[in-house]
Amino acid sequence: MPCWSQKPDLILLEGSQDGDPVTWKCPRAISEFMHSRLAVNMTLIKTLNTKAYLLLSSQPWHRYVLALSFANFQMRIYFYDHSGVQISPPLNFHCDFQAVVGIIHMFTHANRELLGFDLTIDVNHGVPSIPKQPGPIFNFISTVQGAGSQIYCIFELLWASAGFIRRGTVSYHVRPEVTGPSKASEGLLDDYDYILKDNWVNQAQVDHEPNILKHIAGIEGVPVLVDLWAVQFEEKEDMMLRYRPAGWIPPTLFVNHVHRRQLMHPVGSPITSFQSQKELLFGLIHRLETHEHLVTLKHVLHCDVSPNNLVFKQAPPGTLHTLYLIDFDYAIRLQPIDGEVTNYPKGTGTLPFALLQMIWSLSFMSSCGSAYSMMAEKECFIPHRMRRPKGKEPKNQLHK
Repeated sequence: MPCWSQKPDLILLEGSQDGDPVTWKCPRAISEFMHSRLAVNMTLIKTLNTKAYLLLSSQPWHRYVLALSFANFQMRIYFYDHSGVQISPPLNFHCDFQAVVGIIHMFTHANRELLGFDLTIDVNHGVPSIPKQPGPIFNFISTVQGAGSQIYCIFELLWASAGFIRRGTVSYHVRPEVTGPSKASEGLLDDYDYILKDNWVNQAQVDHEPNILKHIAGIEGVPVLVDLWAVQFEEKEDMMLRYRPAGWIPPTLFVNHVHRRQLMHPVGSPITSFQSQKELLFGLIHRLETHEHLVTLKHVLHCDVSPNNLVFKQAPPGTLHTLYLIDFDYAIRLQPIDGEVTNYPKGTGTLPFALLQMIWSLSFMSSCGSAYSMMAEKECFIPHRMRRPKGKEPKNQLHK
């Protein structure tokens, strides 16, 4: 398997032809074999965890991933999703041979729904790759269901989160199917080019980012929320709890995640795509102004400023691109609205750019004033390793 040093013992492929390269975008399910007992050899579990991570990261259109382990004449089924992993009770090859054969048969001939594929996304037009750098946008590669009967064409997979636990966020460049092809490869975008943010959100914080985006609407340099909807499958809301097998070994702490999609403007490219030092400098200066307006006018602190969350709006050649501050998943209100229940996500965002106060304590706002926090977060536009004067060694290990 190119690009990855890890490979499973056995994989189930879909539509693979002789001679086609096999990558992590191909497997439908995986399995591992081991002679020793599972209880005394944790290598098998760690290996399956790694393979499930690689599969989900390469195929973000999975709701969950299934895997099998065969160890000491026992078979187990593993269920991986964005809330963690569950493991089935063991089935003995000799005592439960009919069940073992039946499960292997079902794995081999199962439909895409049973194997965890998200059927609201059609990837039959060609499997998209997660880009490592900006590139041209070609004809649409898949389609996705929107709210109601609306269908959107996916032209590019812009970004996907590295891990599979928690949000599993994926960002696509989309257009409504009825509007025809995009001319983004020529630097031409119109009002029908959108960003579609597809993610699995903690059920307790499902409306957090949409509410923040509605609250800060009108501030220059932040995304505009066009539409949002709960993903429906078979006329029911899509959530992790719906697929979790009852009676299996539960995780220590299970947090239910629900499937949400947000449609936003504008379509952007990474901050590394700047065309000149002038464009980069102007963009950063303007977004520092945006950051200050968010705090002084809307009383909102972003809490996750990093290169991943600074993007240039695509524009025709020869014009300065506008820099945008995106991703308000971790944003907090400095002055909560009366009666509003505040249940902010706990996290640091991107660690090399996180506030040191936030690393010390996830509830740093309890010990820091809003003015100080605003000034401290402005430092997040520069990573820690660039803030230290040359020749100066940090006094605290956290600075490294």
